[in-house]
Amino acid sequence: MAECLLTLSIIYLLLTQYGKTRWMFKYSFITQFIVGWLIIELAWLHGLLSLAFIVMALGDFSGWSFGTLVGVGISIFNIQRFWQLHQQGKDSASLIESELTRELGDDYRDAIVDARKKTLGLSAENQWLKPFSFKSAQIESIGSLQYGPYERNTLDVFKPIKDSDTPRPVMLQIHGGGWVLGQGDKQGLPLRNKLVEAGWIFVSINYRLSPKDRFPAHLVDCKQALVWIKENIANYGGDPNFIMTTGGSAGGHLCSLVALTANREQALLQPGFEDKDTTVQGAIPMYGVYDFTDRHLHRTEFSIEGFLEKTVMPESLSANPALWEIASPVAQVHAERPPFLVLHGELDTLSFVEDARYFVRNLKSSSEQTCVYAELPVTQHAFDMFYSPRCVEAVDAMHRFAEHTYSQYLKG
Repeated sequence: MAECLLTLSIIYLLLTQYGKTRWMFKYSFITQFIVGWLIIELAWLHGLLSLAFIVMALGDFSGWSFGTLVGVGISIFNIQRFWQLHQQGKDSASLIESELTRELGDDYRDAIVDARKKTLGLSAENQWLKPFSFKSAQIESIGSLQYGPYERNTLDVFKPIKDSDTPRPVMLQIHGGGWVLGQGDKQGLPLRNKLVEAGWIFVSINYRLSPKDRFPAHLVDCKQALVWIKENIANYGGDPNFIMTTGGSAGGHLCSLVALTANREQALLQPGFEDKDTTVQGAIPMYGVYDFTDRHLHRTEFSIEGFLEKTVMPESLSANPALWEIASPVAQVHAERPPFLVLHGELDTLSFVEDARYFVRNLKSSSEQTCVYAELPVTQHAFDMFYSPRCVEAVDAMHRFAEHTYSQYLKG
């Protein structure tokens, strides 16, 4: 048991240091994401595991070796670090709230209409203790609805069990997966449960994937799904005149483009439905890629241009720079854009935080519309995939922003 404790304590010591620092090793940034993500977001669980090993090692009365004492010492140090990580996740609440009040005003909650204000703060206490528990008796799902001609053109509608006399606000969720993989109904589950239990309609879509299908196929499908929602969501209790969009990673990229390219470049981005309205009333992108061209050299030796050229884009940057500009949300910012809430992790090794900062600066400088930016310290990619202290606080904040945006719509 002493050997197990010593081994585990050393492994945790190394993984914690590796995971909570953005060390940019050229061939390990994916490993850094996985380690950092699972260590940081499940810190409390790793702390309990370390404590359990200490108890088992000290309970071995056959004799405490030097290795046992060393293992106990390192494990106690690790538990302190896990506790700090856990608390930093909880502290996300005050950080995001300060950004919301900075942009929306100290009284932004009072601006939420009374009927919607009642839905705030419905999260179960200590929800993070069940990180992978997503079942909800309050949600009805209608799956695999076809919105377009391709096999991947399907969507799932999630609605409250109880009917409403008034139309419900709608959230369109676009999954991530590097434009090459992913399933809509497997992502955004904490946000889905939060919003549907608060009376929203939540629509998760699938879209064509690369390398079989190249940009703008992904965006065309997202827009076609949006048109389907506008034309059909009333049948499921939704309000076709109020639709927000969200997504993480590639989904953050695509939901930003949906919001910024509404009714633009119709021949390219809305083929066959050029005359359809593709506006949305708000966007909540998370840890997205916002500049395909890396015009400010944020990625330098970690450039994704080769991957995009080989897998996602139909032509190279040099051959078709105009298309790469259309694929870059930072280049599509304009004054008439809808409100944005952008969330990004400081330690993200897949989608660099520098891109998010520049994107947000452009959003704010080009329009008087709302733009809230929350940069989460000691946070990796995909922090919203399962319940953790940070995920719970981020989802609550996204809900408040969505309700505030919806209330502005209700007030005209």
